[in-house]
Amino acid sequence: MSILRVVFYALLFLTVASTMGIETTSFIAALSAFGLAAGLALQGSLSNFAGGVLILLFRPFEVGDYVSSSNGTSGTVERIDILYTTLIAGDGVRVFSPNGPLANSVIQNFTKITNRRFEYTVGISYDANIKEAREIIMDVLHNDSRILKTPSVEVFVKGLGDSSVNLTIRAWTKKEDFWPANNENQEAIKNALDKHNISIPYPQTEMRIISDLKGGQDRIMKS
Repeated sequence: MSILRVVFYALLFLTVASTMGIETTSFIAALSAFGLAAGLALQGSLSNFAGGVLILLFRPFEVGDYVSSSNGTSGTVERIDILYTTLIAGDGVRVFSPNGPLANSVIQNFTKITNRRFEYTVGISYDANIKEAREIIMDVLHNDSRILKTPSVEVFVKGLGDSSVNLTIRAWTKKEDFWPANNENQEAIKNALDKHNISIPYPQTEMRIISDLKGGQDRIMKS
């Protein structure tokens, strides 16, 4: 029996009872309380229903798209239902995301793009020549046919860390080349820097031993 049919039967009962002179105020109050309780119980489902309608109407993503949302959901869209969207996560786990929170979150669609930029930071020793390191990294990226010429490759000093000069590397690829180029170039850059004796230093802590002549003891200070 559908909910709509139950509502119609309830209205019919109240109409007949009112016609027969039966006081219906208590019945109406009970039905109102029941409707309020049902509405509160179904609040989440109604929110998911509305979210499903918005997703199907505006189509921020479709089946087969890889998406990530600000509510922590990410994966390839397998199915879009009226209450839930089914995703296949990167590790193969099937994720059922409620449409309400999903529709109200910021959604990143990685399928509806042509190019994508990768970025990472490499720290080099303070003793290294920054210009030489930049040229080595640029050569590695320019020799990779997957790296796009436009926008151009960027290598610049991002900051002066405690143990290293941090270089930020940015380059663009076709979306299908993103992960192979991103992963393989990190290894290629490391090997190229090693070949030219430019080290990537470990975090370091400087220790100083200060002699206390009066007390006859040494104090160790870290900086």
